[in-house]
Amino acid sequence: LGDENGAFPYVIFDLPGQVELWTHSDDLRVILETLVSHLDARLVVAHVVDANHCARPTSFVAAALVSLMAMLRLELPHVNVLSKLDQVDRFRHELPF
Repeated sequence: LGDENGAFPYVIFDLPGQVELWTHSDDLRVILETLVSHLDARLVVAHVVDANHCARPTSFVAAALVSLMAMLRLELPHVNVLSKLDQVDRFRHELPF
C-alpha cells in the first residue's frame, strides 16, 4: 500500500450520520485498531458538525456529546470541524454570540 518510501496515502472513511456504527458496537474501533497494528497507519478522527447545530443550546449540547462519545469510544486523536458556515446567516438571529 505504501509508496517507495513506505509512506501511505491519505484514506478517508466517511460515516455520514451513522453514529450507530461506533456508539452501539466496537466493530469500527476494532477495524481502526487493526489498521494501526497491521499497517502501521496513523489515524485521526474528524467529527464534522453542521454549524446550524450550534444555533440552539440543546442541539449544540447533543453535538458536543456525540463528539465526546467519538473521542472516548474510538480512542484516537480528534478534530471537531464546523461545516456549512456559509449558511450561518440564515440562523444568525438564534446565535447568542
